[in-house]
Amino acid sequence: MINNAGGKLDRDDFITEEKKYDAEMECMEEELAALRKRQKEEQEKQQDSGKNVAEALMLLEENELTKDKLIEKVLVYAEGRIEVIWKFRDNVEMLNIG
Repeated sequence: MINNAGGKLDRDDFITEEKKYDAEMECMEEELAALRKRQKEEQEKQQDSGKNVAEALMLLEENELTKDKLIEKVLVYAEGRIEVIWKFRDNVEMLNIG
């Protein structure tokens, strides 16, 4: 108990309070460790998401470049027929593909 005259704790009360604060500190340290672990996991997820977005954008850019490099024009007819005019027609004809 606190000594009213000097505002001091007796030895038993001091030890009790010390144990209480030590337990609180340990609990807070565990919470902090869990939060740091969660933060690291979230950062890794964000990095993975960033990589996925970068890869998707790269594929889109490659697709755009591929379309521009391969296709001259696309003709759509009323009866639903579609004709693709390739930029490399001579090569396709040489291979007897198209």
